[in-house]
Amino acid sequence: MDSHDIRLGLMEAKDIELVDRKWEKIVFHIKDEDLKAHNSLRDYLENSSSWKIIYEDSTAKIYFLENDD
Repeated sequence: MDSHDIRLGLMEAKDIELVDRKWEKIVFHIKDEDLKAHNSLRDYLENSSSWKIIYEDSTAKIYFLENDD
């Protein structure tokens, strides 16, 4: 994010639960744990002292980089 000077981020308010179809599991060899991916970017933004939420509702959150630590 630093190398591209990103100072604003838009994220979904919560993770969307993926729903698979049986044929997708068979054809693409999908496991249940593959559908429960952890959102590391959201964790970083939520726990960073530099990124602040400037807007949020039930759909999305907007983060702003206040300062460069």
